[in-house]
Amino acid sequence: MDRQLIKKTRSLCPACFREIDAELYLAGGQAVIVKRCGEHGAFSEVADSDAGLYLKCASTKKNRPLPYGLVIPVSYSCDLSCRWCYLPERGTEFTVDRIKGLIAASPAGHIVFSGGEPCLRPELPDLIKYVKSGHPEKRAVLLTNGLKLASYSYASLLKSSGLDYCIFSLNGFRPSTHIAFNG
Repeated sequence: MDRQLIKKTRSLCPACFREIDAELYLAGGQAVIVKRCGEHGAFSEVADSDAGLYLKCASTKKNRPLPYGLVIPVSYSCDLSCRWCYLPERGTEFTVDRIKGLIAASPAGHIVFSGGEPCLRPELPDLIKYVKSGHPEKRAVLLTNGLKLASYSYASLLKSSGLDYCIFSLNGFRPSTHIAFNG
């Protein structure tokens, strides 16, 4: 099967989770990642079954008309200890007024509350209400590990505040994989 190199990148070995070199290819209409761990050998997986969609999503910012979503880290606190946290530096959290200012100024149609773990921010329901009442053309989105949503009353509170949908951050489907990533 012919394949065309998209880019060289870094990835993780699925056996030991070490960072390793990888390459992304177009092959058979799919985006495929190929990587090799010195200890565990070669791996090849489909990164996206639709190469066209993958390339469109990975295109440079200059080709995008407007931002789709504004991602706001509303909390630096977290209730997990993920090994490869994308937000390892803990800083001063934005004030509620600053977050509202960012929401009001953004042309994005989706406001994504992230963190750390955004559900640990006590003002999250009020921020969701602010999006829905002050900017009804925008969607309120939650990027979460989902632990606090196990509480029916908390999940109901966010829904009644106007939450449109959730994106769950999952680091594996097997308990052993989850523990290796999240501690």
